[in-house]
Amino acid sequence: MGRREHDRSTTHRLWLLLPVVALAIAACDTAPATNVTATSAQLNATSEDGDIEPGDKWCYHFLTATNSSFSSNVQAWPTWAGVGPFDDSADGNSIAHTASGLTPQTQYWFKLQVRKETGSTCSNTTTGWYDTPTVRTFTTDKKLKWAPPTIDQGTPQTISVATTGGEYNGGSNDCTVNLPNQAVTGPIKINGCNDIKLIGGEVNIGGTPQENVAKRGIYLANWTGTAHIEGVRLRGSGLTDGISYGTATSGSKLHIQNVRVDEIHGAYTEPLSTCVPAPPHPHPDLVQGWAGPTELGIDRFTGRTTYAGIFTDHREQSANGMNVMEMRDVEVELTNGQCSGFSVYDSTSVANPPATLDLDNVTLDHNGRSMAASFSPAQGTSPTWWDDVTEVSAISNVVPTTKAGVGYFTPGYE
Repeated sequence: MGRREHDRSTTHRLWLLLPVVALAIAACDTAPATNVTATSAQLNATSEDGDIEPGDKWCYHFLTATNSSFSSNVQAWPTWAGVGPFDDSADGNSIAHTASGLTPQTQYWFKLQVRKETGSTCSNTTTGWYDTPTVRTFTTDKKLKWAPPTIDQGTPQTISVATTGGEYNGGSNDCTVNLPNQAVTGPIKINGCNDIKLIGGEVNIGGTPQENVAKRGIYLANWTGTAHIEGVRLRGSGLTDGISYGTATSGSKLHIQNVRVDEIHGAYTEPLSTCVPAPPHPHPDLVQGWAGPTELGIDRFTGRTTYAGIFTDHREQSANGMNVMEMRDVEVELTNGQCSGFSVYDSTSVANPPATLDLDNVTLDHNGRSMAASFSPAQGTSPTWWDDVTEVSAISNVVPTTKAGVGYFTPGYE
């Protein structure tokens, strides 16, 4: 640990009271929590280079609490005894410890405490500890509904997507799809596979939308088991679709969780207000399906669109339609106030809604378009599709930019 610049008046008072501990306090401070899940968080701190006092030793621990006065649910990490003792040779180190067993969707406060130690071990005591300058907060996440499938069927494939995107075929095997540690700049298509696991990463397609050219962020085709897409951010001026899919296999599932689509775009020759671009023009949708799957689940999704939002033709190209559709914490914004936020296309699909249709906290900001025109079929018609979607004046960023993309860290699963 060592000295660093901070409030000199505070330091001066501490030096007068306890010089060595004051220097330790001046040398250490908390850093933002990282890897926050529903039940855990990594607590961080730093120590600056420089001597505290040669020969002196110190211990540290973190404290968490559920209020700013540290009087509720107080817990020391790793223990009240703390870690150490360390001498001046530990200067310049980062300090971290994982707090676990936390309550989901709860705000926590945390701070670092230091204590001078004369013995060879840190004493297990609640007294004699001094606070470092900065108290920080974090809020634990909400667990996601669906865990990823186990990748073990056939000869499991690992598909490493190139930075330029591309098309990949997994055959009849289970597939793990890994996006690189930087944004992918072209469309991704995964054809085949039984189960698919794709967690984390970003697609950023630049340029200008073109007639007759669909630039889909992620396109899944013909998988037979469970496809799991989680923690992905999709964006770019040339992005025409977020996630597209189609499978004719009975029993297939698609789970989309913690996904953010910044905005999708399109190119049209006919007026946008008609909302019916003639083929083969791109039909921009945040999520679009042409066939199946038997089960579609979306948990925590934020999307903005210049055209359409979530669009399904689940029986148009296959007799295998959806039996289950579940959406939770899903929000769509029509940025141009045009077209439908939630749509079902093809009369056979419209007439056959899923046996289980569960929409929980699903919202639409239509930006001036009437609610009646923002759904197909319209709310209040039979059979029922979108009656549980509610109107909001602005979406709340259920999935902010910090919760999806490169470096994604899952909050865990129910």
